[in-house]
Amino acid sequence: MNISLDNAMSAFRLASRDLFNNHFYNSYLDPFLLRETYADLQVLLFQKMVEDPFSLDQVGYGEVHRDILVRNRLDSDTPAMINRDIDSGYWDYPVKSIPSDVVMCFISFFDFDETRGMESMYVLVEIDCWSEQKDVEGKRALIEFQHVFFESIKGSSALE
Repeated sequence: MNISLDNAMSAFRLASRDLFNNHFYNSYLDPFLLRETYADLQVLLFQKMVEDPFSLDQVGYGEVHRDILVRNRLDSDTPAMINRDIDSGYWDYPVKSIPSDVVMCFISFFDFDETRGMESMYVLVEIDCWSEQKDVEGKRALIEFQHVFFESIKGSSALE
């Protein structure tokens, strides 16, 4: 039985974004140093809001989390940007959408420009299993948050 992580992931996304934008972000500080400093807090926040309540492995925010599956919200292809090479920063792979049966694992929320604050507009995933596109397995993809939901086949919730 799959456990929905949708509410916990949405709450983490909002808490993380609001904490950064309202209490850390300051336009006169070096945004890259600030973002790096904030990353440590984000790992702890993710652990306490998502991993611990659902008894998930403590992989850490920003690492491939095989306990957290990312699924298309609709039963159809979802627009996505897939990286050209595994773990590269170029999002121009020719395939532009991901079918609903593809297995994707959560890594983090993502913005292209974090120097002006954090929106967490995209979900960064690793494509784990895509039977029709084996050459894409292991690549990373960006999907707009509104197009996905989160679940786990592993954990159990103390919140249920």
